[in-house]
Amino acid sequence: MRRRRWRLATACIVCLAAIAACICLSYAGWYRIGCGIKDTQWTKPLAYPNRNSGRQDDPKAFASAAVCGACHTQHYAEWRNSGMGRSSALSSFLIDLYQASLDIRGAPAEDIEQCLRCHAPLAVMGEDPDYAIEHALSREAVNCDVCHTAVAAHANDAPAMIEWDPSGPKRGPLPGSLDPDVPGVVRALSPHHATQYSPLHESSELCGACHMSLWPTNGLPIDWTYPEWKRSPYAEKGITCQNCHMPTYTGVAAPGAPTRGNLHRHTFRGGGDPELVRGTAEIGIRVTPHFAGHEVEVEVENTRAGHAFPTGNATAPVVKLIFEAFDHADTLVFSGIREYRLTYIDAEGQPTNDPSAAVAQKSDTTLQPLEPRHERFFVATHHEAVRVSARLVYQRWNDEIVGEHSTDVLGEFIGRYLKQGLQVHRLVANLDQLSLEKLDRVRNMKPIVVDEAESVLPPRPQLPPYLRQRR
Repeated sequence: MRRRRWRLATACIVCLAAIAACICLSYAGWYRIGCGIKDTQWTKPLAYPNRNSGRQDDPKAFASAAVCGACHTQHYAEWRNSGMGRSSALSSFLIDLYQASLDIRGAPAEDIEQCLRCHAPLAVMGEDPDYAIEHALSREAVNCDVCHTAVAAHANDAPAMIEWDPSGPKRGPLPGSLDPDVPGVVRALSPHHATQYSPLHESSELCGACHMSLWPTNGLPIDWTYPEWKRSPYAEKGITCQNCHMPTYTGVAAPGAPTRGNLHRHTFRGGGDPELVRGTAEIGIRVTPHFAGHEVEVEVENTRAGHAFPTGNATAPVVKLIFEAFDHADTLVFSGIREYRLTYIDAEGQPTNDPSAAVAQKSDTTLQPLEPRHERFFVATHHEAVRVSARLVYQRWNDEIVGEHSTDVLGEFIGRYLKQGLQVHRLVANLDQLSLEKLDRVRNMKPIVVDEAESVLPPRPQLPPYLRQRR
């Protein structure tokens, strides 16, 4: 027994000495010291077919959105508060998670480029990328020129496979100064720049260049919205992303411009817009009484989104069906939940919220367009329920990320550090990077009620006489 205690004490001393040594070596500049077995999968460099895309372009050749906003005041104001104008800021928490994960992997700083290609494309153009998003132009995220100087886009599994011509005309869905006259059509003319019609800007392919991305080391989707749309009935009918996310209105595009009825909103409404999310899916309740209780079938159908619901951001968003039963006193006596989301697992088979740590997709229960889902619940007689309700709720971030203490996310990061080797300087740096302020902003994104339904439970069938006698 004494020998065993001595061995345990010795092991503890050795561990403490190792930790102290690692701390000292880290501060001494030995930044790659580790005490664990490294995951070779994580040391693979991130590589995309378009790794050098945009490097031939000078970001300074792109105009600031403020320049465009001097004339296009309405579109500029809409864009500034949109997901496009704030993509680098709105997604900062997610980017921080990915950046921390990349750093845990021991990856070079430039691997964050795979996020910035879509969230802040101007930051990774040219020979001196702005990975920290420090420049004003980088912070404009997806600004006017990122879209309106695009000449080609490829919806592929690599992010932002776009070809730009920043020195050329501004391109869009209206005929411009470089196009021939069309009888009855007023061209979009500007005294400040040339304009040209572009069919690309009426297609979903321009959107799909970013909304179709895989994590390069495991081939798992980061964003798969475009393929979801591509295989949907909406694509067959020619209903594009712009139809829903850039609806038309009547107005003027700039001072002195003619009034048009086909101008497009630049609010780019998405998952953070309650008005867009409400009614995206519908639910209905059908009750079948039995001797032992009530069988309740809840039909859930994605009736309005031209892609899966939820979509985007890999494992982050979730839609919940919350079923509840109440008695005569309106007391909750039974409940059940169904979740619609993507679920990934890591090498140990545990669910993970970080696509970079995932090795496989465990399940996909997202609601596909116009494909009804039927969920069944059974409310037993002993619950004495008299009515049931169903509520469909959308959360932009799942419970593991926005939990009260976010212990799941924190535990996952710390656990991965330990598996990769004891690298104290990385642990401290990345925990500091995951700021509580950003986490609070994520937590404050309130769930959105998509649809609700309720039903009074009908009387159960009468028991046969011989069974009533036995009772």
